[in-house]
Amino acid sequence: MFRKTMSAAVGGLFLLTLAACGGGGGGDDGPATTGDLTAANYESRADASVDTTLATTDFENGNIAVPQAVGARPLDGKVSIGSVSQLIARRVLADNYREQPMAGEPVSVPCDWGGRILMSGQFSNPPRSGQTITLQAENCQDNEDDEPVNGSITATVTRYAEDGPVYSLGLRMVFSHFGSEDQHVSGSASFSLTYDRNAGEVVRSEYVFKGLAVTTPSGTLQWHHGVRVVRAGDGDQLSLNGHIQIDGDYYALEQNQPFHAVSGMPESGKLTVVDKDGDRLEIVAGADRFTYTFYAKGSTSPTATSVRLHSEL
Repeated sequence: MFRKTMSAAVGGLFLLTLAACGGGGGGDDGPATTGDLTAANYESRADASVDTTLATTDFENGNIAVPQAVGARPLDGKVSIGSVSQLIARRVLADNYREQPMAGEPVSVPCDWGGRILMSGQFSNPPRSGQTITLQAENCQDNEDDEPVNGSITATVTRYAEDGPVYSLGLRMVFSHFGSEDQHVSGSASFSLTYDRNAGEVVRSEYVFKGLAVTTPSGTLQWHHGVRVVRAGDGDQLSLNGHIQIDGDYYALEQNQPFHAVSGMPESGKLTVVDKDGDRLEIVAGADRFTYTFYAKGSTSPTATSVRLHSEL
């Protein structure tokens, strides 16, 4: 599945610990909705939607919950866009870095199983709009069985503000062949977060993918969706919106109820996938499964329904 093939190289996309009020984080203008849902293909469309959700957030590997991101070791767990993005945010926000603005020679961060991440650029204290930092992966391998990660991520500050103990940061991210040889991403996205120093955690973040090209052994697709997450009690809530590309066609995403996960897979929440004619596919998360239900336009009676266990994904 897409999530499993992507996780070693690009894992869970990002410091997603944020607020989900209604729909997800607004995506770019995006493509037109061109897909066609049918009783014959709704399960494959649902699988692809779940895979994209999990590849974006990596609930199973814990990359969505990173209140420890500021001040933790540089690369926790597998090398992923999530882990290196945490590294970028730490570099800008963490006290030990804020006291020593980045400048001069690149900083080298070793990876557990060989290779390194090189960080270069300069941030003042406080950071200013237009300042840039680049992370270059050089055969970085954080797990024995993972493929080496190469490529780069360049982050440019678009916004920074402080209100007492609360820091707000906006970044424009540009990815260049970041990942393994056959599983990587290229293109741009925007990212924002709010970090509460007193609480010691990210309290709001949002990611908007703007045609990010995601390449796997089965081909390349583009992400045109937004992600927004909130830290909620003992877990995290996530919402998506925008479009998903499946077999060359685009489907609209509507988050009716945020996905909620304490650890591992989402245990509740509902995402609706809509085609060009208004037919819809409802994906409902449960304790150990997702339930897929296909409805024709305007109908309240399901045309087809099925279950996908978490263990099958």
